[in-house]
Amino acid sequence: AAHAAEAFGLAGDRVGAHHEEVLVRDDRQAGDGLGYTAPGPMTAEDLLSHAQLAGWNVRKVPVGQVTDPVTGLPVVTDEDFLVVRTNPVTGQPERLGRVGR
Repeated sequence: AAHAAEAFGLAGDRVGAHHEEVLVRDDRQAGDGLGYTAPGPMTAEDLLSHAQLAGWNVRKVPVGQVTDPVTGLPVVTDEDFLVVRTNPVTGQPERLGRVGR
C-alpha cells in the first residue's frame, strides 16, 4: 500500500527513507502554529484524522434575507451563500466565507 504522504503528494524535504515524517507536521518554531508530526507510517485516513483535517463537513448555507441598514427594509439574497464547516474538534459550525450561486 502506498504511504499516506505519497498518496496525497505530501512528501516533503523532511520525509526520510522509511517515510516516518510527512509535510503535515508540528516540528517548527513556536509561533508557527500549524502542523502534525506522524509517529510512523499511517493510512491517509488516519493521517487526516490525527492532523484534524478530516470530518470538516463543508457545505453552503443560504443567507436568506438581510435588512438594509439605510431603509430598514428586507433585501432577499437568493444568490448568496455562506460556506460553513463543522469544526472537527468542537463540533460547532464555523463560517469559512461567502459565495454566490
